[in-house]
Formats: sequence, structure tokens, C-alpha cells
Amino acid sequence: MARITPKVQRFRQWFTERYGTECEDHQNWVCPQPIADTWRAYMFDLPTEPLSFNAVQKYMREIQTEVNIKGEFNTMFDAEGNSNMLPAEIPTFDPATVVKRKAGTGAAQSAEQAAEAAEPVDVTPQCIDDMEFPDFKLHRTNTVVDQLDSDFEKAGGQYGGCVTICTGESGVGKSTVLVDKLAKYKAVNPDIKVCYFSTEMTRNDLYFYRQKNPLIGQVPTVLSTDYMDGGRLKQAVFQVFEGDYDIILLDSYQDLLGTMKDLCDITEGAAQRMIIGLMIEAAEKRGTTVLAIQHLTKGGQYVGSTFLKHKTTAMMHFKFDQMGHRYVEYSKNRRGGSMQDKPLYYDMNEAGEIVYDEKRFMDLLNTKEQSDGEKEKAKEYSDNFEKLMEDAMAKEKDKQEKFKQHENDKTNASELHVDINGPTAKAEVKHPADEGDAIASTRNITGALNKLAEEVEFEDVVT
Repeated sequence: MARITPKVQRFRQWFTERYGTECEDHQNWVCPQPIADTWRAYMFDLPTEPLSFNAVQKYMREIQTEVNIKGEFNTMFDAEGNSNMLPAEIPTFDPATVVKRKAGTGAAQSAEQAAEAAEPVDVTPQCIDDMEFPDFKLHRTNTVVDQLDSDFEKAGGQYGGCVTICTGESGVGKSTVLVDKLAKYKAVNPDIKVCYFSTEMTRNDLYFYRQKNPLIGQVPTVLSTDYMDGGRLKQAVFQVFEGDYDIILLDSYQDLLGTMKDLCDITEGAAQRMIIGLMIEAAEKRGTTVLAIQHLTKGGQYVGSTFLKHKTTAMMHFKFDQMGHRYVEYSKNRRGGSMQDKPLYYDMNEAGEIVYDEKRFMDLLNTKEQSDGEKEKAKEYSDNFEKLMEDAMAKEKDKQEKFKQHENDKTNASELHVDINGPTAKAEVKHPADEGDAIASTRNITGALNKLAEEVEFEDVVT
């Protein structure tokens, strides 16, 4: 049999607690569920002690061989042959205890757990007006960046109770701009509680960083490098996000995720769920504004999970334009109103303070307003033109209807004319189209009468 290492022993202990160690028909015994499901169940129960799928598959084959031969498998010794790692009483294996899997996890559960999970859940709809909300404060720097953050109010501002992911390439100034915002929030409102949680810089890094950005000297800061020994980092993370801060700047999410995975010996998925859960809980329950910096790849691609992208309130992006100038914009902001895809350019002055190109930004907004106004005018002209065309077509249709009716009258109606020579003739109904013919006919009759009068007068003279 293979050497029993601590990982093997841990898996066997977990297996005995879940499935037992013996069975009546041990020669035909097989694992109560497929290897993949067993592996998922283990990872669900012990996320801090991960094992690969191949390792679980190997350990399960060894267990099955032992049970088929001996009727049970030995879990009572460690790598050195000691038998003090497990309790003296090993639960008896009962196939009936493994009946279902937890919804959405693939992890097996006992009959008792299944019965408990089967209990109905009381889901009662609640009106939004009856819901309880935290105190959503509005934070301002008194600069134009407030208008970029939101246009729900005239002066704009950063709302509390939201989680914003801030992406950008290295060197674009993510940390500098956001720390500058923290300092300005505190300058406008000295009572505000902010926290700069840095996972990348050391104390010496901060010293030199302050030389070019003096405002950071007034920003309360927590360094993860101060809590790297033992399990102190996890406690520090919980204390930061469960504190009564108004604004927390995490720099950076990806670095904290990797550090938690390595130091706390947990999977990346478990670390991710923990960090995202803490951020969302801080925003939802305590009204905290969380700004989390997230790095991009060298190709400028977002490297975070889609869960992080969709569950958070806003996505802020720091970018270089084609000329190398820096700007910031939102691609998504549930607190921003209409301030998406509007670049705000920025730079650093000699005093180490971030300055924004307010004129360029306001010109952009005014151009957008003018463009929207022109679109409204064009729509109005288009609507009026369509109305005029509809009226003209209606008039033309009415005219055609009257013309058709007149044609019918011309065909069916009759008018009596008494001719000088006697009989009554069928007269033609006059039609506007025949007016020219009528005038010509009248002129011919008049000419004939004048000629007749001249002839009569001539005959009288001759006589």
C-alpha cells in the first residue's frame, strides 16, 4: 500500500466521516458516487485543504481495493505509523446516508441534510418602499470628477453603497488618481472615514510615493505587508471590510486574491468568493463605497471574473489615448445617470495634485447636448414633413375621389337645350376640363351670327 501522507490521511478521515468504512458485501463494494462527484464533495467540505482530481481518483482506488479485500480500510495511522490522528470510533458505512447532492454544488449530503434542505422556503415579495436601506452618503471632491461620477444631482458626487472596479494599464495613474480623490473627499469633509488598503506597496514605497503625491500623507492607510505572518492577513481583511469606513480603496483586488490564496492555503475560487462577498456586504449593509483597483494584461484585456464584473455597481477605466494622454471614463455605472463613455482627461501638477481638464470635459457635455438638441430638431422637422406629406396625399386623394364622382355625373346626367331648328338634343354636362372647348365654341357661334348680319345688311342696300 502507498505511503500514508498527511494529505492522504486527511482525505481518508473526511471519507470515513461522510461514508463510513465497512459494508456487508465488501467484495462488490464501490464508491457511493462517481469519482468526480466525490472530488467536488471534498472540495466543498474542505475548501482550505484542496486536492487535485487525480489525487482523489488515486486515493479512492486504494480505498476500494482495501475494502474489497479486507471489508474495511485502515485510517488509523499517519505517515510515521502513529495511530493518533483519528478518533477511536469510526462511523459505520451506510449507503443510505448518501442520497442526494446539494443543488448547484455537486456535493453529496446525508438523508438528514436532504430532509432539512427540502423544507419549504418562505419567499414573500416586499415593496421597495417598505425595504430598509443604509445611509447612502454622497461624497464630493468639489472638482469636475464629481460630475463624471454621477449626474443625479447638479453637483454630482460619489454615492455610498456601491462597489466600483477600477481597471487600467500599469503606469496610467490608477492609484494616484484614486488616492487623490480620497484626500480631497477628506479635505471637503474632515469627518469622513476613509481607508487606503494597499496590498502592493511597503512602508518604504509609501515614503517615496508621498514625495510626488504629498496628499497621500493625510490618507489613513493599511498595508497588507504588515500582516503576512500566520493567519493575520485574513483577520486584517475582515477587519477592514467590516469596519465603519465610508470609503475603502483596495489596491489591488488581483494581488489580494493571489496573496490570500497562497498564505491562507485556500483555492482561488474560495478567495474570490470571500473578497467579493466582503465588498458587496460592506456596500449593501453599511453603505460603504468600495473602490477596487484591477489590473489589465499587457494587451489591455480585463483579467477579472465575469462574476466580479456583473455583481459590482460600476466599471471605471483609466486609459491612454493615441497621443499618450491619460483619461478616465465609465463603461457601466448604476449611480452615474448618463455619464457613461465620457472621457475626463487628467494630469499631475508640480505640487503632486491631480488636475482635470474641466474645459474639455464641459465642451464635450455641451457638444453632446447640442447634438441631442439637433437630433430633436431634426426629428421635429421630420415629423412635420411627414405630416405635410400626409396632408398633401389626403388632399390629392380627396380630389381624385371628387373627380371620379364628376366623371360619373358627366356620363349619366343630361340637360335639355332647345335648338333653333327644332328638336330637343341631349346636352353635354360641362366639365372643368372642357372649359377651353366651350369658349372656342362660343367664339365660333358669335362669328357666324356677325357674318349673317353683314350679309342681311348688304342685301338691303342692294335692294
